[in-house]
Amino acid sequence: MNKKEFLADLEKRLKYVSEEDRTDAIEYYSEYLCDMNVSDEEDVCEKIGKPKEIAANILTECTEKMIAEKKESKKGNAGKIILLIFVIIFSIPVLIPLAIVIITVLFTILTIALSFIVAGIGSAVGVLLAKGIVQKMVCLGATIILWALAVLLLVGVYELGRLSILLIIKLSKKSGKKENNNEENN
Repeated sequence: MNKKEFLADLEKRLKYVSEEDRTDAIEYYSEYLCDMNVSDEEDVCEKIGKPKEIAANILTECTEKMIAEKKESKKGNAGKIILLIFVIIFSIPVLIPLAIVIITVLFTILTIALSFIVAGIGSAVGVLLAKGIVQKMVCLGATIILWALAVLLLVGVYELGRLSILLIIKLSKKSGKKENNNEENN
């Protein structure tokens, strides 16, 4: 097998290797053969081996390199996880009071909304028990206003809760990005 056939066969056998590694290998063996002063007609396999064996060695080396890179990236992930745990632990003194305040505000608004509903029910009963038309109209108006306020407060509680959760998620993502950027810079 001459030099040209050898390099073509080697390249064909390295089709599953990354393009960078394949190019490096072909360039290496091309230069190696030139340094050995191998003529275009000479049998290359006798001097350096068969393309099948060389390709198998290159595949093994590339696989080992890829496994080593994966192990390194996993070590980096473990460091990121540990760093994230520390960030969470040290942010707890801030997050717990913030969560307590948010929950307390939401609970208070919910309680006020429920009291408006109960007052609206009482006012609706007043519509039935009132003797004159004016008293009935006043009770009916009060019922509508109280229930409208209750609905507004319930929608407000829902939206405030949703926005609070989105804010906490956004803050945690921002904190995580800052930590990742700091780690990459180091």
